[in-house]
Amino acid sequence: FKNGTAQAVSTVMVMYTSTNGTTLGSAKLTGMSGDSYTTTAKTFTGYKLKTTPDNATGTFGATTITVTYVYEPEGGQELVNNSSISATSINKGESVKLTGAASGGTTPYQYAYVAQTPAGDWKVIKDYSTSTSHTWTPASTGTYTVQVKVKDNAGTVKVKSFTLKVNGSALTNNSTISATTIGKGTAVKMTGAASGGTTPYKYAYVVQAPSGNWTVLKDYSTATSHTWTPASTGKYTVQIKVKDAKNTVVVKSYTLTVNNALVNNSKISATSITKGTTLKLTGAASGGTTPYKFAYVAKTPAGEWKVIKDYSTSTSHSWTPASVGTYTVQIKVKDAKNTVVVKSFTLKVATALVNNSKISATSIEKGTAVKMTGAASGGTTPYKYAYVVQAPNGNWTVLKDYSTATTHTWTPASTGKYTVQIKVKDAKNTVVVKSFTLTVSAALVNNSKISATTIVKGSSVKLTASASGGSGFYNYAYVAKTPAGEWKVLKNYSTATSHTWTPASTGKYTVQVKVRDSNSLVKIKEFTLTVNTALVNNSKISSTSITKGTTIKLTGAASGGVTPYQYAYVAKTPAGEWKVIKNYSTSTTHSWTPASVGTYTVQIKVKDAKGTVVVKSFTLKVAAGLTNTSKISATSITKGKSVTMTGSATGGTNFYQYAYVVQSPSGNWTVLKDYSSATTHTWTPASYGTYTVQIKVKDTSGSTAVKSFSLKVS
Repeated sequence: FKNGTAQAVSTVMVMYTSTNGTTLGSAKLTGMSGDSYTTTAKTFTGYKLKTTPDNATGTFGATTITVTYVYEPEGGQELVNNSSISATSINKGESVKLTGAASGGTTPYQYAYVAQTPAGDWKVIKDYSTSTSHTWTPASTGTYTVQVKVKDNAGTVKVKSFTLKVNGSALTNNSTISATTIGKGTAVKMTGAASGGTTPYKYAYVVQAPSGNWTVLKDYSTATSHTWTPASTGKYTVQIKVKDAKNTVVVKSYTLTVNNALVNNSKISATSITKGTTLKLTGAASGGTTPYKFAYVAKTPAGEWKVIKDYSTSTSHSWTPASVGTYTVQIKVKDAKNTVVVKSFTLKVATALVNNSKISATSIEKGTAVKMTGAASGGTTPYKYAYVVQAPNGNWTVLKDYSTATTHTWTPASTGKYTVQIKVKDAKNTVVVKSFTLTVSAALVNNSKISATTIVKGSSVKLTASASGGSGFYNYAYVAKTPAGEWKVLKNYSTATSHTWTPASTGKYTVQVKVRDSNSLVKIKEFTLTVNTALVNNSKISSTSITKGTTIKLTGAASGGVTPYQYAYVAKTPAGEWKVIKNYSTSTTHSWTPASVGTYTVQIKVKDAKGTVVVKSFTLKVAAGLTNTSKISATSITKGKSVTMTGSATGGTNFYQYAYVVQSPSGNWTVLKDYSSATTHTWTPASYGTYTVQIKVKDTSGSTAVKSFSLKVS
């Protein structure tokens, strides 16, 4: 209030700036609207007052008032970096010129040239010197940040940055066309491709007709291909033009010859014959330029090419292949312009028809299917197969009549002896029959058993054989595969229905009881027998020395005994109290964090399926956390003075090692002394500035703690 009237609070902002607009400082005054204010100039190192504002004093108003004092460098004008770069986009292998220039500040000037590579690494191209230019060739493609730094005699630095894009090599036209000679009515594909230059690329497709007229098939675009069908015969000039982002154009030209298309209409009398048969080859053509000539050639089954009859006007030739196998027969037609079109045929020359069919078994149980597989060689393909059978009562049945099916599966309805026939018929209706005798018996069932599937070494196991079905009497055999993979006959075929056996070693055995009936049909029953050693506790803990708050992993493991296993995890605290961490279960791991420091006894108990228990104990030391208590002798010194770093620590796990590292004012890190038991290190900084000093401590468990200090060297 003023004179009993409410007044607004007003603001005056005082700004102190350099002649180029840099803010050197500021101040804020507040007062009642209508009150007087007074501002004053300030002193700034390296600058002198140039302009005092007209409103340096005045009266607070209803809105904010700005008062600006302007300063200029004491040595004259402020330093300005006027440097330049010769280009901001070049191709790989080209050079760029960096030109350093400056005004204002305090002469003489020095210049430095640096660049950040596309990988993000900064590189000094040329360090500070009086050189006002530097020519540089970037090593790789990509985008660089290039800086020209100017430093005046007072140490003031101004940086000017440029973005430089380095493209691939010079623009190259790699375009292609699909053919340079075609028949009329055939399309040709033009494919635009380029490298180097400055992406993106554009392509144009143009053609000069035999009449001399040029036509743009497709103007510049990003389309990398164009397909075109010439309207008439003759010679065309085809051009594919590529233009890069800098409008550089490279043209690639092709000569395209368009003929009346020559067509080979030749044929052969057959594609599958038997050895000794004569084949007729007939040459025929259309299109192209008459007259025509024909040649007849063949590649033998051995891979050797043979001229049956060389080029002539003869339009047919008869030929008898000398051996069996697959031939490639070619009839070549050549017109008056020496255009050649080849027509190929595959000719199979077979021997006499042979029936190679088979059946999956010649003795089966009733209810079992038998697979008949038709196969043949020789003769003349294709083949057809028929599957027939004669039952034990003498009746014949066609299971499947002639077809191209090469297999048929059939299940006999009753026991007895069957005659099975597979008939093969070739393309010339030659038939060859192959017969098999199939014995079908009642189903044989192996009912054998073993007294146990898991035992300990030294125990015996009883194998009991029994069977049902099949034919006549049974014989039994007892065999085993040892853990080493060796098969051993425990007892060979006999009428003995049991056998007792003691395995010689531990491991997994495969035990088989075989039953054989009077038709020699065999059924095998297989068992897996595990022979264990005494129960062994193989448990472990992840560490025997930790710091408080660290979690330890307990891993239960066992061998021997009788599976399955169960595990319990217990511990005796430093106070002597036993505690169940986790009771018996099938869990093989448990993570646990001790509550206090001291020495624990940790036990992992394993119990097998027979209740046998084996305990494994561990001593666990829990220490306090590692603390870095290191120090340095001073945090501010003058150049040439030394500083002493003293490493010390508490907690963690004795003993300690120390490392002494430092970051220079330029940002580079240096290891003064690597990890050792040395608790002190004395060091003299090489230059002025602010250093970061670190003392690192590492205990025997590998835990580390770092302590940092700021050291000012003046």
